Amino acid sequence: MDLASRRKSQAVAPMMGLIAAKRMSRHWASRIGAGRNSSVIAAPIVKLENSYRLEPKAKFDVKAARDIVQELLAEHLDDAAPYNPRTAVMLTKTLTDSIKNRLKGDMYFDRYRLIVYVTISEKRDQSMVVSSRCIWNDRFDTSVTASHCGKTMACVATVFAVSLE
Repeated sequence: MDLASRRKSQAVAPMMGLIAAKRMSRHWASRIGAGRNSSVIAAPIVKLENSYRLEPKAKFDVKAARDIVQELLAEHLDDAAPYNPRTAVMLTKTLTDSIKNRLKGDMYFDRYRLIVYVTISEKRDQSMVVSSRCIWNDRFDTSVTASHCGKTMACVATVFAVSLE
């Protein structure tokens, strides 16, 4: 087989695959009713006008958010339970979700995105530093940090409230 005929056969194979894929997509579109002769009526597209508002109506309440986060940490973390790395993973996810859901439910702010970051570590004879750096708008963006220390574990939860512009 010479080089020219090999190139020609390699070029034909992908084209046949494309044609087969097009036939199959037409077949399935007609079977599920998404073809041109479909009886499904499309919903009208609602176009909303821009609000041109770049700042939130109300600022994020830092004190109330810190109280909620501190309460949830005390509720979920048992001081008598020993630290276990396997359960700490699930506990971190549970804490993150419950903090986010509680803040969204109790304190509704229309133009804020909440980012929750939870760190759990074993408490031994060491120190722990949790730090973060962000680029944000100082007028509206803020963060809340709360910590909880038990006998065998330490937890730090940080909530970033970033305004949507």
